[in-house]
Amino acid sequence: MTANSVTITVNMPCEHIFPVVSNISNWSNWVPVLISAPVHLNNATGTGARYSFPSRSRGQQPESQLEITDIIPDRKLKWRYSGGMDGWGSMSLTPESDGTRIVLEEEVALPGLPAQLLQELLEKGASNMKRYLENLSES
Repeated sequence: MTANSVTITVNMPCEHIFPVVSNISNWSNWVPVLISAPVHLNNATGTGARYSFPSRSRGQQPESQLEITDIIPDRKLKWRYSGGMDGWGSMSLTPESDGTRIVLEEEVALPGLPAQLLQELLEKGASNMKRYLENLSES
C-alpha cells in the first residue's frame, strides 16, 4: 500500500467545515468513486460509527466499509476501510488567515488499481470537496 495525500485551502472557518465533512453521508458529493451516500450500519456516532458504501472502480462495484477511529472536533477525522478496499484515511483541518487548510491522507489497497490512480482520485475528491464547501458558503 502506498500513502497518498493532498492539501487544499477552503475559504471558510474550520468550525463551519468540520460538521459538513465529518457527516459521512455528505461524502458522495465529492468522493469520485462513491455511487451513493454511505449507509450508517450501527447506532454509534463519532468514534466507532460504521458505514457501508458501494463504490465503482474499473467497472466493478465492490462494497466497502468505513469505521471512524478518531475525531477531534473541528480539527481531525480518522477512519479505517475494510471489505472491497482496505486501509485508512484522515482529514486534518488547520485554521489559516485565508480560511482552512485541509490535508487529506489515505493509504488504501484496492486490487488492480495503481497507486498513481489512487492519488489522482484523491486529488479529484479534494477539488470536488473544495468546490462543494465554497458553494455552500456562497448560499
